[in-house]
Amino acid sequence: MTIFTIGGTNHCWICGVKTPNSKHHGIPVFLKPKHNVIIPVCEECHTKMNQVDYGALSSYAYKILKTLGQQTRAINHVLKVTERSLDNKSKLKEENK
Repeated sequence: MTIFTIGGTNHCWICGVKTPNSKHHGIPVFLKPKHNVIIPVCEECHTKMNQVDYGALSSYAYKILKTLGQQTRAINHVLKVTERSLDNKSKLKEENK
């Protein structure tokens, strides 16, 4: 990922007062952008920004839901294969009696 850092200031880009000790990604990292921008902000403003970023939270929740769906399908597949294997074992035992 290419990261472009916006700099040239010793102040937080949100409040303009405090010295930036944190950096905020313009595009959330979990979206895995090819290019991103990092903005210098103070820790307090960074926390506030992330608390109200509902768009990013809903995107992240959708991504988790999609992953859970894939995992559920994989689990169901494993269960079916296991059940078939156990059924075949039972049939073989009955035939050998």
